[in-house]
Amino acid sequence: MAPRVLFLTSPKEDYLQDSVMVGLRGLLGADAVDLPRKPALYEDEPRTGAELYGRGFTIWKNLKVAQEPARPGKLGALLHAADLADFDLVLFGSVRRQARELRTARLGRLLLGPRGGRPRTPWAFLDGEDATDLLPGLERLGTVFKRERLDRDVGRAEPISFGIPAVKLVPEVRAEKARLFSTHVQCEEARKHPWIAEHCNGGYSFEREADYFADLADSHFAVTMKKAGWDCMRHYEIAANGAVPCFWRLNEKPAASAPHELVDGVNCVSFDTVGELQAKTDELLASGRYGEVAEASLRWARAHTAEAVAGRVLARLDLAASP
Repeated sequence: MAPRVLFLTSPKEDYLQDSVMVGLRGLLGADAVDLPRKPALYEDEPRTGAELYGRGFTIWKNLKVAQEPARPGKLGALLHAADLADFDLVLFGSVRRQARELRTARLGRLLLGPRGGRPRTPWAFLDGEDATDLLPGLERLGTVFKRERLDRDVGRAEPISFGIPAVKLVPEVRAEKARLFSTHVQCEEARKHPWIAEHCNGGYSFEREADYFADLADSHFAVTMKKAGWDCMRHYEIAANGAVPCFWRLNEKPAASAPHELVDGVNCVSFDTVGELQAKTDELLASGRYGEVAEASLRWARAHTAEAVAGRVLARLDLAASP
């Protein structure tokens, strides 16, 4: 049997929380139960893309209403039960935003105690915030999966990254591309590149996800960078559409922090200055190595789908992911 996961949601759109939930639903179907129901994840979300974070691109409005699970009773009563016999895991989707739920769950365990030898459903926590500190003592309550993890915290928190839904990946790198760089370039250092200065812009460039993805697929390279945290959905969107990510100052990223497994010259381009960006991208095109690196970028995206990320969470907790 597939494990049953009670996934505790918080209201706001959240790349880590929501991509893991999308991945769990892809792996487990109705055995992945979001509670409370998170409307932004579903195709019937009434808000427009302009009303959602990131214009609603990539993660949101993807889950099918017809595939929704039956949800159990009220969350507070469930958490007071503490053992939650119908579930194999309670996963807090954004633990820093769920202080009340955590207090309720801890009280439920305290009240239940060890009577009757009843099993207690294990807890795990997603920490997708940009803050690099660990919540004190959280690892004593369950397994912590932290996105912006410092090297010193290896052993106290498990690595995790954003994931892009598998349906968003192109099947192959486009053989013919019209653009050198994708239209959207926020990095001011990269904008010193003559081609970028002439053909790209730094603001939101697309109203529709399909147009944004088409622009990436038609581009040899796309620039990305650290924002508030090192991990950004843009890294995965670029690679998933068959372009090569050009990552400003990737060499400064802590090894323990997502994104993981990006290697300069293998599946991305790392650069500190516009001169380095121009030299490296020119070399890939002139040497004929561009196709090799672009294919490696797409393979990297396949290894970091929402489903793959969710599968690694389940594997770390010794829960089978096969339906």
